Amino acid sequence: MTPPHHTNQTSGTFSSFLLLPAELRDVVYAHYLASLGSVHDVLKVAHRRSSVPAFLSQLAVTSHQLLQEVSRVLLRFATKIVAADCKAADYVAHFLESLGSDENGNAWAFNLIQTLEFTTLNMNQEKISGTTSPAVDLLVRCPKLKDLRLTLRTQDLYTDRTPKSCHDLLQAFGLGPIIHCASLRCVRLGWRRRGDNALVSPTLRPNPEDRLEGVRVLGLWMKEGSSAGGQCVEVVLVKNWVGWAEGRKGLTLFVIPEEQSIEEVL
Repeated sequence: MTPPHHTNQTSGTFSSFLLLPAELRDVVYAHYLASLGSVHDVLKVAHRRSSVPAFLSQLAVTSHQLLQEVSRVLLRFATKIVAADCKAADYVAHFLESLGSDENGNAWAFNLIQTLEFTTLNMNQEKISGTTSPAVDLLVRCPKLKDLRLTLRTQDLYTDRTPKSCHDLLQAFGLGPIIHCASLRCVRLGWRRRGDNALVSPTLRPNPEDRLEGVRVLGLWMKEGSSAGGQCVEVVLVKNWVGWAEGRKGLTLFVIPEEQSIEEVL
C-alpha cells in the first residue's frame, strides 16, 4: 500500500506544477507528449461518441484545465486537421468550443486551425443542421484558415448522365460561405472513384470528363468569387485514382493523387 505522505507529496508537486507560467507548462507538455508519440503534424478525427478525441493523451482528461492546455499544445504542433466527413466536422467544432473562450467570449481554439481537410463530403449527410454544412460551419469559424482540402464522392457530382450545375452543387453541399474566408489562400478540390461500381448503376455511370466538370465548375466559382472579393486564392483540382494492390498481407488500398491548377483545365 502506498504511504499517505507519498500521495500528498505527489499531489503537492502537481499543484506546484500548475503554478508555473503557462509557457513553461507548455514546454513540459510538449516533451511529455513527444515521449508518448502523441505529437503529430496531422490530427485525424472521426465521429466519436466520446467527448474527448482519440488523439488526446489520458493526461488531458485529468481536469478541464489540463484538457485546455494539452489540447492547445497539440493544436499548435499540428499542421493539419483531417475530418472524415461532416459528422466528424461537427464533432471537431464541439470539441474546440469545449476548450473555452478568450476574454472577448470567442472560442480561442478555432484560431489555431490553419489547414482543414475533409476526406469525404457526402451529399446525403450534409446540412444535417441548419442551412449550411457542418464542414462549412467549421471552416468559416477558423479565422486563420489558409489551406482547405475537400474531396467529393463521384456519385454526388451528377444526376443520371448529366453533371450537376454549379448552383446545384453549392446548394447540395452548402459551400457558399467558403468565398468569405478572408485568410484562405489555397483550395484543393478532389473526387474519389472508389465505390462507383457498387453505388451507381452501370448505365448511369458518368465518364471521367463528367466527373471533372463537377469539380471544375466549383473550382472556377471559388476562383472568381475570391478574386471579386479582393483575395488571391489558388484553386487546385485533385483527381484521386483509387485501387487495390496485392501485398504480403493481402489486398491494400492505395490512392494516387493527380493535381492540376484550375487554370490548366479551363
